[in-house]
Amino acid sequence: MALGMESFSVNIYLTIFLINLVDLPSVSITAPLVNRYGRKKYLVFVSLASGILSVISGILQYYDKLSQHSITLTTISLIVSLLAKMTLTTAYYAIIIYTNELYPTVVRGNGYGLLSTIGRVGSIVSPVLIYLDGLLPGIMYFICGVMVFLSTCCVRRLQETKDMILLDSFSHQKKDDNCK
Repeated sequence: MALGMESFSVNIYLTIFLINLVDLPSVSITAPLVNRYGRKKYLVFVSLASGILSVISGILQYYDKLSQHSITLTTISLIVSLLAKMTLTTAYYAIIIYTNELYPTVVRGNGYGLLSTIGRVGSIVSPVLIYLDGLLPGIMYFICGVMVFLSTCCVRRLQETKDMILLDSFSHQKKDDNCK
């Protein structure tokens, strides 16, 4: 999302500064809140917030381009986009914590590597989204919001890992599943 911020008709240097500034709360609040509320519940909450804010931002950007850069609409769109970026960054840090606890110890490194590799697909697709955003303003945030909603639906089906003993192997998981 940070790559598409140049589409706003405000000072690019101020925008880049604000993009990086909103990441600070994400980094500092994720670990304590994940420990307090649980990994899954917190991740679902921030993901849904990010998806909603992203879709709203996409719609606002579309209407901002139609209204020939209304300063009020541009400002509101920038604020909503920055909030979407902050919640998405928070969700990213929460999902790293959560998914590492889902994998048993024997495959945890491979699982994190798979998560990282799949996450890099976004780096490959982002130039296409930025190009599409130039053709249809707001489509980048709208697509990102929809993708966050879809991933949140997938996360809701997983188990909570707060206060659980981390599994060492898949055989432990099978025994635990049979006991239920």
